[in-house]
Formats: sequence, structure tokens, C-alpha cells
Amino acid sequence: MNTNPMVSVIIPVYNSEHYLPHAVESVLSQSYQNLELVLVDDGSPDGCGALCDEFAKRDDRVVVVHKENGGICSARNAGLDVARGKYLAFCDNDDEYLPGFLEENVRVAEEYGVDVVRFLREHLIVRDGEVLRRDVLQSVSDGLSLISSENIAKKYYELYRYGCGVWTGLYSRALVEREHIRFPETMRFGFEDLYFNLLVTSATSSFAINPQVCYRWIDRYSHSTSRKFSTNRMDSLRTCLRLEGEIGKKHALPEADPAKWATYLIDTYVMRLLQQITVPTCDLTVQEKVHQVELFADEPVLQEAFADLPDFRRKMPRTQRLIATLMRKRHCTTLLRIFVVNARLHRRVY
Repeated sequence: MNTNPMVSVIIPVYNSEHYLPHAVESVLSQSYQNLELVLVDDGSPDGCGALCDEFAKRDDRVVVVHKENGGICSARNAGLDVARGKYLAFCDNDDEYLPGFLEENVRVAEEYGVDVVRFLREHLIVRDGEVLRRDVLQSVSDGLSLISSENIAKKYYELYRYGCGVWTGLYSRALVEREHIRFPETMRFGFEDLYFNLLVTSATSSFAINPQVCYRWIDRYSHSTSRKFSTNRMDSLRTCLRLEGEIGKKHALPEADPAKWATYLIDTYVMRLLQQITVPTCDLTVQEKVHQVELFADEPVLQEAFADLPDFRRKMPRTQRLIATLMRKRHCTTLLRIFVVNARLHRRVY
């Protein structure tokens, strides 16, 4: 056992015996070796528990936690409870660390003394072993970008342009423990990563944004919860929206640029809502879908963001301007119909 690891990498493990060995190897084979790998067997019904124990026998840097099934948030929290590294990193049990992930980002964290390093990821959509789509988040700058309390209001949108997955972050464990940051176990079907990162942002302004691609997110149709609709998922998204609103007020983002703030909220929350309620697996009735849109339209964060819309809407992109106008006037049925038609025309793949 590594008694003094610099980094604790946490992998929640559930029903993934076919993919787990590759994820584990991508971590253990990193050029940066001073790590512990925390595998949390979340009551997996397949052979994952035995696999985890076998990894621990082969490599003394592997720590295994076996627990009753409680979901990904519960599993990650169990990992946080035993982690001992100066830094925390995450990996999903069917994804992959790219070479240099740890060496590069530990170097940045140590050199610049930041609480969090965020970086880019590659995204693969895979069905039956075939890669349907591959994309990489594009950096907004050529080099490393530092965020502090002095400039966070100007760089806030750059920070969240790097996505919300916790696996695109290296976090100071001292910060996470001091602020008692944990994953919300009521969020069982998504957006727990976004909420965790929002909690981190509410607690610190010390970030480095690394434009390197360090993580491969493999989005498998047969192994993903993100394509399954749940009203819990929408409740979680609204919870994130409220926390984001608090952070926005803290940094005076609505006052600084109301058009940019409103556009950001639409892109981050309203678009995700509309996408989710139009996926083929969504079994809500039309009335129930409209109700979901109304719940968002009634959120004070959006009401406040759109309150002065006539004064700044010309500064917004056309689509976002239309969405904001319809939500402000509570024309939720019209908004839903427009989005359904648009999604069908473009044959979107979510």
C-alpha cells in the first residue's frame, strides 16, 4: 500500500466487468506513479467485486472498498472518505485516462499552487463497438489560463466551457475536506458532477485551466444512464440552476453582462431540459413535458435573468433570444413544439 500518495484516483465500479480492466490499466500505467487507485465496488451484481480484489493483489497502490449498492454519488463519497492523496481525481469505470494525465496536471497544480486544475476531454459515442461520433472540447485560449478571485467574473464562462464532468478536474483534497464537499446522493440519474463542481466553485476562485486533452469519455449506448429519462434528473438540473444563481450573484455576473448571463443559463440549463424531454426514452405525456418546462420557467433565477430581456435581447444569439422570450412569457407549449420539430429535422443524437 502506498502510504503517502500524491493523488487519489477514485473509480466507482458497477456492472462493468468488460470495461473495468482497461480503465484501471489506463490509471496504473500513468507515467506519474505516486498515486493510489480507490476502487469502490458499489454492490455490483457481476464479477466486478472479484476483479477489484484481483487488481489489489497485483498492485499495492490499489485500495478496494466493497459496499451495498447506493448509486454513483454514494460510491464516490465512499471513495472520498478513504482517499489520502494531496489531490483527488476521478475516472468512470468504462472510460480512460490518456497518457500524461496525472503528470501534466499535478505539475500544473504544484507549479501554480491552485486548488483545481480543469482540462479538456475527448468524447466518443459508441454503439455495438462502433464509434458513431468523436469530438473534443476546444480550448478558448492557446495556453494555460489562471483564475483567481480578482478575475473570476471575467473568466467564469471560460471555466464552465470545459464541461461539468468531475473526471476533467484535479482537486485539492484539503479544499474538499475543509468545505465538506460531497456528491448529492439524492441525484441518482445525472448532473451530480455539475453540482459537485458548482460546490467547488462556490468555495474557491483558485483554478488553472489546462488546454490539454487528458481524458477519454466513452459514451456507450448499452452502458449509459445519461440516455435514460428520469424526472429526478430534471429535479437535479433545477437544483444546480439554483446554486448557479447564487454563484452568479456572488460574482455579480448578471449585472456585468445580462445578455451573456441569460445566454449562458439557456445553454447550460434550458437546452439540457429540452433535450432530455425529447429523447426517445422519455415517456412523459405532452402535458407532463410542458409542465417540466413550466417548472423551469418559474425558477426565480431564470425569471430574474429574463426580467429585463427587452433591454438586452438584441445582444443575444437568435435561438437563445427566442427561447428566453417564450419562457419569459410562459409560452411553454410553443417552445416545446418548436424544439421537437427542430430536433426531428436535425435527427439529433443525444
